Amino acid sequence: MKNVLTGKKSGFYISLGSAILGLVTGFLYLGFGLSSGTFEIPIAVCLFAGALLGFSLIFLRGLAADIAVVGMVALFTAALGLFLFNSIDDFADYFSHVQLYGNMENAPVRFALIAVELATVLIALLGSFFKRETNK
Repeated sequence: MKNVLTGKKSGFYISLGSAILGLVTGFLYLGFGLSSGTFEIPIAVCLFAGALLGFSLIFLRGLAADIAVVGMVALFTAALGLFLFNSIDDFADYFSHVQLYGNMENAPVRFALIAVELATVLIALLGSFFKRETNK
């Protein structure tokens, strides 16, 4: 394991941190979505696939690692967009205080999940601007 992590720089560790946060977000969404009856498979797939791409940076180098980082950011961003789209009814009911299509009680949890997903996207984006490995 030590040989795999030799020569890694700050961008790798930032991206790995984003992958870990993405995995945590995936499990949080899994728990929330299944308990509230609002689970959607594409959101979970984007979160877990993005985390998998982040963890693949341990073994990838060069252009493949660059493509993996771009894919990770894209998947996390897609998950955030899909989750926001999925939350519209709950937010409309929450802000209007009228129960129509959504569930007002889900809105605070959705705000928290959006904050965690946004942090995941921003950290992954930040990691893409730093070097991930030393030049050999």
